Amino acid sequence: MTVCLFVVLGKTRTKDKYRVVYTESQRIELEKEFLYHQYITIKRKAELSATLNLSERQVDYYFLLFRLFNNNY
Repeated sequence: MTVCLFVVLGKTRTKDKYRVVYTESQRIELEKEFLYHQYITIKRKAELSATLNLSERQVDYYFLLFRLFNNNY
């Protein structure tokens, strides 16, 4: 009897995972904040997330990606 094991690289996509599409006003506010500070403080992250109706993780991730793409292009 042969047992086959399959290794899946990366994560599987589940129904609760989705891509966040920021509204125009959210994007403008996040970009304005990024122009002042490329690294966001914990206090400011909490303020932005409450103001923009986003989670703190979404705000943090936006800054991370914006730094990445801003430096490369």
